[in-house]
Amino acid sequence: SCIDEQKDAQLKLLDLAYIDELTRLANRAAFNDCLKALIVQKRGCFEYSGLFMIDLDNFKSVNNTLGHDAGDTILVEVAERLTTSLPNAYIISKFGGDEFVLLFDLSSANKSLSFNEAELTTQTIQSIFTRSLHCPGQDLFITASIGITIFNGDDVHNVDLLQQAGLALHNAKVSGKNTHRFFDQKLQLELIKRTDLENDLRHAVTNDELFLVYQPKVSSAGKVVGAEALIRWNHPTKGIISPVEFIPIAEASGLIVPIGEWVLDEALAFIKRWPALKVPKDCILSINISPIQFNHLFFVETFSIALKNSEPQVKQLMFE
Repeated sequence: SCIDEQKDAQLKLLDLAYIDELTRLANRAAFNDCLKALIVQKRGCFEYSGLFMIDLDNFKSVNNTLGHDAGDTILVEVAERLTTSLPNAYIISKFGGDEFVLLFDLSSANKSLSFNEAELTTQTIQSIFTRSLHCPGQDLFITASIGITIFNGDDVHNVDLLQQAGLALHNAKVSGKNTHRFFDQKLQLELIKRTDLENDLRHAVTNDELFLVYQPKVSSAGKVVGAEALIRWNHPTKGIISPVEFIPIAEASGLIVPIGEWVLDEALAFIKRWPALKVPKDCILSINISPIQFNHLFFVETFSIALKNSEPQVKQLMFE
């Protein structure tokens, strides 16, 4: 009947709205609704719950080398293993890309015991990846990084929890991958500091806060053969900030691309002044190029235009 067909259509739409089509796990929308419901349910309750964020290490290389069909096959198998190995999960979701997010009820109001229980759950998750994953033509070993936050009481919001688990996951990734990290307040303070620096860095070029220093390069015979351009940031309130601190932020945020273009322009302008400074024509100025810049869509085009407009200075420039 028309009514039955309408109900079927509505159920199908509901399915599309809450189920990941590839893995048949709950999707991001379903997870967010479930997390909101759990937070309401947990109000006034002192027993802990755990949010686990899982990201497959170097998964992009699988798609790039073996194709997206192989990548999809692996994601489906990971989903099946998670479902089989973790029957007590409150929800298992495919959050997007190669990322899975899980919720667990932990059985204790004692934080230390809850951490121990979460550790055991993490070991179960990581054991999933000790066996090879099957994809067309070959078996692959893939590892995973995991970020965990545990919570109870009234002082949480779903956005905060996801941000906390994401920060812990990032910490696991930068610690060498194939590991897990718990969120703590120290990480929160680092996040705030990092976010503030990133926001300030967005204005550093336009506010003329960046500058280059030039470190001479000397041959074994003691002759100056060139220089290396090194970037520095004179922050308006924090003073000189080391590139060790701000370059990783620039790379992670994509700001390294406009900053790199600024470095190139500054370096070429400096070489242009060399004849007046009586710098020998065989001297070379080197600038550092981030791998993020090389992978940028317009890297070759942007740099080609800058170099073409800077003859003959370009002959005395080297990329490192």
